[in-house]
Amino acid sequence: MDKSKISSIEKAIALVKKAAKQDNTAVAIEICTAILQRQPNNAFAKKMVRTLQNNTPPKAGETDDPPQGKLAQLGKLVQACKYTKAEESSRQLLENHPKSSLLYNLLGAALQGQGNLVEAASFFDKAIQLKPDLVEGYWNLGNVLMKLGKLQEAVSSYDSAINIKRDYAEAHHNRGLAKFELGRLNEAIESYNIAIKFKPNLAGAYGNRGNALLTSGQLEEALQNFNKLIELSPRLALAYNSRGSVLRKLSLYKEASEDFKKAIQLKSGYAMAYNNLGLLLQDFQRPTEAIAHYNDAITLKPGAPEPYYNKGVCLKSLGKLEEAAHNFDKVIELAPTYARAHRSLTTIKKYSLGDPHTLTMKNLLASAKLKDSDHVQILFGLAKIHEDIGEYGNSYNYLKEGNDARRLQLNYDITKDRNLFAEIRGNFERTPTIPDRSDHKFSSLRSIFIVGMPRSGTSLVEQILASHSEVYGAGELGFLKDLAVPLLQRLSKENINQKSHGLTDKDISNVRNGYLEKLGSLPFQESIITDKMPLNFKYAGIILSAFPEAKIIHTTRDPIATCWSIYKQYFVTSGNAYGYSLQSLVEYYNLYKELMSFWHDKFPGKIYDLCYEDLTENQEGESRKLLEICELEWEDQCLDFHKSKRAVSTASSTQVRQKMYQGSSEAWRNYEQHLKPLIDAFYETR
Repeated sequence: MDKSKISSIEKAIALVKKAAKQDNTAVAIEICTAILQRQPNNAFAKKMVRTLQNNTPPKAGETDDPPQGKLAQLGKLVQACKYTKAEESSRQLLENHPKSSLLYNLLGAALQGQGNLVEAASFFDKAIQLKPDLVEGYWNLGNVLMKLGKLQEAVSSYDSAINIKRDYAEAHHNRGLAKFELGRLNEAIESYNIAIKFKPNLAGAYGNRGNALLTSGQLEEALQNFNKLIELSPRLALAYNSRGSVLRKLSLYKEASEDFKKAIQLKSGYAMAYNNLGLLLQDFQRPTEAIAHYNDAITLKPGAPEPYYNKGVCLKSLGKLEEAAHNFDKVIELAPTYARAHRSLTTIKKYSLGDPHTLTMKNLLASAKLKDSDHVQILFGLAKIHEDIGEYGNSYNYLKEGNDARRLQLNYDITKDRNLFAEIRGNFERTPTIPDRSDHKFSSLRSIFIVGMPRSGTSLVEQILASHSEVYGAGELGFLKDLAVPLLQRLSKENINQKSHGLTDKDISNVRNGYLEKLGSLPFQESIITDKMPLNFKYAGIILSAFPEAKIIHTTRDPIATCWSIYKQYFVTSGNAYGYSLQSLVEYYNLYKELMSFWHDKFPGKIYDLCYEDLTENQEGESRKLLEICELEWEDQCLDFHKSKRAVSTASSTQVRQKMYQGSSEAWRNYEQHLKPLIDAFYETR
């Protein structure tokens, strides 16, 4: 172009109009550029450049996007959830702009909004092919893949978005969601950490990090995250519901109840808050009220499996096995891959060869849709089924695979327990007798602690005692552990720094007062309460120091039978992580035996040993001695413990509904060829 021809702005504008009319876009833009060099604020030239650039044909390798205005209109349709209109407009524009990455991205969003996820994913993928650095395309594709259950592919898509835009907080956040669903909790937490680093007020990241921390058992850290979520979103019902779940696990029942009720106040008809209130009441040993709340949740959200599952667990604890099975079946109908329901159903059914549920579970085991944690539950369920039908070899194979996988999930190292047991003993080397604590808070309530290895008969003993009119069976309370663990951790740190003076009067008073305060939240009228958390055997010295009026009943059972019964059991919490290996079971059992011997030496006559086998062979005689030790008058109903209507939430909930029977300690012989570590360690000591 000869610039002498545009000696005046007026002529230049005329030439621009002529070139634009002839579709000579490049010349028109060049003239406008010359105008702007002379008049930088020329409105006509600025407007024409914008218009012409939006209509410039793509160069080789570029996408063919329609004018910006058209794209903006489409974006508004998607934002307004007018997905059908957005789809129609996108397809029309693609006829003239077949290489537009942005159009394919918007079309994918329109289809996603209509629930057409597979086709949406194909268009997001097409957008990315046309423009490999389209960060929104990777983001959208990741979100659709998440909904399709293709979690690892979703992670890869978020990774691509992050590689293009490192500080993409939302992509880091959603990557965390995918990792969480894959069961990779530590990786999920790290993704949430990065999201919060780049966007400190990203409320959802705090909530989801709280969920991951809660799932991994890091309760205090989870609580901090939900507190932050509430600070950022004080009207969010979900935040209070989630915090209530943490408070419940921290045994802060009053505060948890307040949060669940606040959630319902903020969100009328909030089904999961009613469900969580049910769980809270179940903790209180108030199963009838708990079931009422589960029914409320089911009425409000009949398609949600969780309330049915929890109702089933509650009914099982009451011995209503047929009704429990009906609820587990309903869960499976609503959510066929709900592994907990499948496993729970196997615990209350007696299977025969050809039961259709067996094939269902085997097909589920082969499915790629299961998370690692769900895979483990199916393995334990199949082990139980094959035991029922007498296929002990197959049963053991499933059991070993399930135990091996669970051990890897929990990353258990017995060195920690070796050190813990040594530290516990060290802290009581200087405590040969039970001190007289005049500063103890008075309580008219008397506690009976039932301790021992899991599966050693603790549930049976509690059921006998709880059948007495003066005794409230509270089940497995976590109160003592909650108080003892921080105390032992502090002492361990002081020992490392050589500043420890051992347990002080203040320590003991804090445990006593804290425990009694927690007991005050439970709904009972009886003057005596049982706490049958088996692993409280580790804290026997603390119990006897803080509660000189308490009784400790230590249940013992044949060691092979005990360890085998533990190995067969899937434990919901991580507290029995030693139980997923026969070798670690042997060593842990020996640590337990040594510690109990230590307690007997330090506190002679203060711990009563009750042999499970003796109890089954001489029910009345051993029951009478038990009640005498507990300073209880004899009541005949203690022999009919199986008729009790109280809820039992442990793995033995079905057994304690039956009359006393003998021989269970010999059940391991069906698997004898597989149990060499147990037999070599314990057979001679039986």
